[in-house]
Amino acid sequence: MKITPFKKGLILACLTASSFFFAAGSFANADDPYAGLYDTLKNPQPPITQTGKIEVVEFFWYRCGHCYYLEGPLEAWLKEKKPVDVAFIRIPAVWPNYSWAFSAKVFYSAKELGVLDDIHVPYFESIHRKRKPTKREQQLINQVFEFFYTTDFLEPEEVERNRKLLAGKIEDAKELTQNYGVRGVPVIYVNGRYRLSPSKAGSYDKMFEILDYLIKKAR
Repeated sequence: MKITPFKKGLILACLTASSFFFAAGSFANADDPYAGLYDTLKNPQPPITQTGKIEVVEFFWYRCGHCYYLEGPLEAWLKEKKPVDVAFIRIPAVWPNYSWAFSAKVFYSAKELGVLDDIHVPYFESIHRKRKPTKREQQLINQVFEFFYTTDFLEPEEVERNRKLLAGKIEDAKELTQNYGVRGVPVIYVNGRYRLSPSKAGSYDKMFEILDYLIKKAR
C-alpha cells in the first residue's frame, strides 16, 4: 500500500512521542534507576487544575493506534494503582489539522454530555478494531455527534452555545499541546515537569513502573 505524505506524518506523530522535543532533556543520574527513560522539562508547566494534587496528564488522539493500545494498561493503572493524591487529566492533542480537532470535538462533546466513560473505549475500538458498537453505545455516540455535527434536533441557540463551548475547549487543548511541547502521542506528563512515553520507556509495563517512580519523585 502506498503511504502518502499525509499518512506518513500521522504515523510519525504516533511513533515519535519522544523524538523531537525541544526545551527538554534526558539527564543521566547515577542515583536515578530510570535515567534516560524519561525527559525532564527545562521549563515546567503550571498546574492545569487547582486541586493541589500531583497531576498526571495524558495527551492522546483517537486515531492513533499506539494510544488505543495504551488504553488497557492505563485503565488498569487508574483503577488499581493511582494514588489518592494524584489527579489524572486526559487531553486530546490538537494540532492544526482537521482530524485532530474532530477527535477533540468527540471527546469534549462526550464529556459535556456526561457519557465520556461510556463511549471513550468503544469509540477507540470502532476505529482500531472495527468493532461494531452495541446498540446503546451507538446511541450515545450518535448523541455526541449530534451535539456538534447536526442541527436536526437542536434549537439554533443550542447550536451556537455548543459551537462556542467546543471552540473554547479545543483552543485550550491546542494551547496546552503547544505549551507542553507535545510532538507525538501517546505521551504522559507528571506535574508538568516529567515527560514519559512508551517509546522512550521501552514497553507499557516499564512505562507505568517509571510513572509510579516519577509520582514519588514529584512529591
